[in-house]
Amino acid sequence: IFMGNVTGTGYHDQVVLKKVTADIDMLGRIEDTATMEKAFGAGVPFPGGRQPMHRLTLWSDPAGDAFCKLEISHTLIDGISMDIILRDVSRGYNGQLRGSPGLQYGDYIAMLQSQSDEPNRHYWVRYLEHVEPCLFPRLNQSSQDNDKAKWKSLSLDIELDSTWWNYCEAHSVTSAHIFQVAWGLVLRCYTGCDQVCFGYLNSGRDIALPGVDDGVGPLIN
Repeated sequence: IFMGNVTGTGYHDQVVLKKVTADIDMLGRIEDTATMEKAFGAGVPFPGGRQPMHRLTLWSDPAGDAFCKLEISHTLIDGISMDIILRDVSRGYNGQLRGSPGLQYGDYIAMLQSQSDEPNRHYWVRYLEHVEPCLFPRLNQSSQDNDKAKWKSLSLDIELDSTWWNYCEAHSVTSAHIFQVAWGLVLRCYTGCDQVCFGYLNSGRDIALPGVDDGVGPLIN
């Protein structure tokens, strides 16, 4: 769980409880499709406080098939971690789960805390020495537009078919790489800079730590 900072070294402190009752919801047998779709889509907020932010929901359908939905807060795991959990659940059902423990998240934190900030700061100062700030321009200039300004979002469905994945495999890139290139082109267009600079999320799994590829936790950085 997370609580307000008491150590004076950050915004929040993470606490590992010695005992906790898991949040498991047994719905039993669901007869109709509408109720089943509701069970799949229901997003009940986590209670917070002393209760960890994860929940397991189980139910079955008239055909006897079992379903489970595992919900975990993004503050506890990243996307790759969820894939690892699903992989290990599958291995467990097939009797292929290895007995040795994986990477402990505490080992990852200990490694980060053992590093000095100065070499990292020096690296980025040198790396960005001649980089110009890449500031996205204001698109509404009139005072009338400012009075009506508000946040908006646009949802775009992209069909990631076999052609997309074949391209990624052939060029040894991921979907994230393609979207980063696209954002770079957008920045170049709107800023007029031939060399754009922006930050992006990294998986954090390219560090020299044994078992990091199988680690579960928020390793993104």
